[in-house]
Amino acid sequence: MAAFHGVGRRWTPQVLSVLRIVTAFLFVQHGTAKLFHFPHVAMPDGLQVMSLIGLAGIIEVVGGLYFCVAGPGTWSLDGLRGAGRSGH
Repeated sequence: MAAFHGVGRRWTPQVLSVLRIVTAFLFVQHGTAKLFHFPHVAMPDGLQVMSLIGLAGIIEVVGGLYFCVAGPGTWSLDGLRGAGRSGH
C-alpha cells in the first residue's frame, strides 16, 4: 500500500482534466442533438429554439464549449482547492 501513496496526488490533475473534457463533450453532444439534430435523436424533432428545451440546448452548447476551452481557472473548484495548497 505504501507504493501507491503518491499515485493519487500525481495523477489527480490529469484525471480531473479528462473528467472535464468528457463532461464538456457530453454537454455539447446533448445541445447539438437538440439544436442541430446531430447526432439525431427523435425527441427534439420540431423543437422551437425559443422554447425551454431549445434554450437548454443553447446553454448546453455554449457552456460545454466554454467548459472544454476554459479549463481550470481561479473560479473553478480545482483552482480554489489549489489556492489552499499554495503555501506548501
